[in-house]
Amino acid sequence: MSLRRWLDVSPYHFYVCYRFHKLIPETGDEKSLVSFRDLDVCKRCTEETIRYYYDVSEFKNKMQEKPMRVLDLFGGVGAFSLGLKEGSGCLMATHALEISPSAAKTFKCVL
Repeated sequence: MSLRRWLDVSPYHFYVCYRFHKLIPETGDEKSLVSFRDLDVCKRCTEETIRYYYDVSEFKNKMQEKPMRVLDLFGGVGAFSLGLKEGSGCLMATHALEISPSAAKTFKCVL
């Protein structure tokens, strides 16, 4: 697995670039570079996280082909509906309710 993929899989993953051999180093020269392959990780947790990442990616890809239709009960000017559509790519507001005529007109133009 590449370092970029490792970091993308979970928000809890991070990468340590340097390792100090003492708890309180006296100079910055005491550091050594850490290789990605040298990191100790829980194999079981990593496999579960990677599986979850691929499952979510697969779900999102399928849902982008045919987005789930959503009813926006408080349409406003359409910001929430637009956020659903643009943010996830899996949801599309097909119907909305709005009491204000000017907001409803704006909503109609936005979507």
